[in-house]
Amino acid sequence: MRILHLSVLAFAIVFSSMATAVDLYSGAAEVPAQGDAERRTATPDALINVLQKQSGRWDIPLEPALESALADPDALLVAFQYREDQILRPGGLTEDRLMLVASFVPAAVDRLVREMQLPRWRPQREPVVAWVVVEDNGGRELQPVEYEDAWAAMARIAELRGLPLAWPELDEELRQSLDLQLLWGGYADQLLASGAATDGVVIIAARREGTEWNVRFNWEDGDNVAAWRTRSTDLVQALVDGTHQLVDHVAAAHSIGPAGLVATRTSMRVTGLESADDYAKVLSYLQDLGLVDDLRVMGAGPDGVRLDVALNADASYLAQAIRSDGVLEAGDQPDQYRLRRPEREPAVPLEPGSIDAPPADEAGEDKAPGS
Repeated sequence: MRILHLSVLAFAIVFSSMATAVDLYSGAAEVPAQGDAERRTATPDALINVLQKQSGRWDIPLEPALESALADPDALLVAFQYREDQILRPGGLTEDRLMLVASFVPAAVDRLVREMQLPRWRPQREPVVAWVVVEDNGGRELQPVEYEDAWAAMARIAELRGLPLAWPELDEELRQSLDLQLLWGGYADQLLASGAATDGVVIIAARREGTEWNVRFNWEDGDNVAAWRTRSTDLVQALVDGTHQLVDHVAAAHSIGPAGLVATRTSMRVTGLESADDYAKVLSYLQDLGLVDDLRVMGAGPDGVRLDVALNADASYLAQAIRSDGVLEAGDQPDQYRLRRPEREPAVPLEPGSIDAPPADEAGEDKAPGS
């Protein structure tokens, strides 16, 4: 059965750019030169880019709090550097662009996001895997190399907006096994491998119709589904427009709205820790969550580790993040979790006293362009 075969195929694929770290406190802006005046002119744009990545919004409103920050962005600046970006153009030509990459004080950025009441996109972001099928001159092909400038433009926009984008890497045997007809149908759920570290897959079907490209996007992440279309005489423009909408959908599905950005405290107990490494893994995971401002170990024993957690958002978002990330799983009680163990391995027992506890959308749209 071809659908089953495609589902099995998803497990065998090695994706590029997986687990890409997104620097949410650094922004990029184009500069004509590396002079101080040019840098000062571009720094406000770099700060706006940080807010775009933090919130998932492309249109950042010019509010009093932002106006004040943009008047003296150097007050928030930590460091800056320059990089040369090569923009790929049709025919294999490249265009060099000088970019300022500016890093800002995290606490100041967080405060600005709260003052502007922007949504906050979850900091822990996995790649969206993009499958692109192009129909041109009667034939269909997966991500044909002659449109490499289009894929590069998609990746550039995704990076600028803080979305890790990955592409399927197929050897020749897997490429030959791929059912392009099924892929063209937009059945993204068949490519959602259980437990895969992704924020879903997007199937992009692009068809040339006369002088115009008709492009259909289907995105799914297991909990959310959306479909949309773009049209343009330029394939790059159609794909860039669609990529902006992809980021909008992914960010909206994983964002905390202004009402949820409140300081809260919660307690939790984590069981299933069989070694000092398990203990360190749990603490490191929770401390790295953007939701967690402070973490205190209140006690440790046979019943697990008891934690007091200070959050910068409603506690329901912590439970949501834990469900999505797959490091912990729900226990028998509302505040209880277990360390998830996909594969059981012999554990190194904890030595007595080794843990010191300190004091207290359009889902119904047709599936193929032009059909």
